[in-house]
Order: sequence, then C-alpha cells, then structure tokens
Amino acid sequence: PSKENHSIFKPDINMGKVQEELVKRIISNSFEIHQDEVDKYATENGMFKNQLIDSINEACQELLDGEALIEEDNENYIIEESYYNEIAK
Repeated sequence: PSKENHSIFKPDINMGKVQEELVKRIISNSFEIHQDEVDKYATENGMFKNQLIDSINEACQELLDGEALIEEDNENYIIEESYYNEIAK
C-alpha cells in the first residue's frame, strides 16, 4: 500500500508522525526544546523520551554520516541547523 508522503524530510528518512512532529516543534522553537517538554510529549504518545530521541537520530543517521540530529545540551535538546538542512526536503 502506497502511503502519501507529506513529510518535511527527504524520502529516504523513515520517520513516524510522532518523531516528525517533535522535530517540527524543535525547529519552530529556534532549533531547541526543553527536555521536560520532550518528556511530556513522549509520554503523551506512549514512549520514553530517550526512546523517542534515539529513534529520530537513528532515522537520520545514515544521511548524516553517523552524526546525531538531536543532541543534548544541558536541559535542552538541540538540532544543529546544518544537519537539519541535510535531511529536509
């Protein structure tokens, strides 16, 4: 079954809606988000925070030559803008 792909990412990035939504939130928040917010969002979607972040990073890993899209920075998670540009359409 072909599914419509309205993803903001390049086609070879296989990411679920929950993951994509989180990335969108981080991007719209100047490429960072507080860990508590991610925790809350993950819980609402029946996931653990680390599980969610890891699944996003794994989805992007190949395109980013093994680099992590989302990194921890004190209380926040941040996305390196240049990495985002690598995976975005």
